[in-house]
Amino acid sequence: MQGLTWQANKNTHTDTIIFLSLFYLYFIHTPFIIHSYYIYLSHALLTIQKKRHNILN
Repeated sequence: MQGLTWQANKNTHTDTIIFLSLFYLYFIHTPFIIHSYYIYLSHALLTIQKKRHNILN
């Protein structure tokens, strides 16, 4: 009986660890993803502006 309780507690503990690590990864990676997305967007906008500029000249 004690073994079963320990097993349940161990599973809960593992779930908590997994949840926390996912949470941690999410918070670390989200700013990075947003940052790279903004870099990509600004790069694309610059390219479009250069092309427009070349067409006008």
